[in-house]
Amino acid sequence: MNSQPEHRGESGATAVEYAVLIAMVAAVIFVVIAVLGTKVIPLYELTF
Repeated sequence: MNSQPEHRGESGATAVEYAVLIAMVAAVIFVVIAVLGTKVIPLYELTF
């Protein structure tokens, strides 16, 4: 009789959690670049 619980499939759940976390970070980076990009572009268009 085995008294220890089985941990089958735990690594798969962790991989999915990491994938969701990376997707959320990528979405935040995309939004920040999209919002700040429109404000930063005029700084590079300065003419002398």
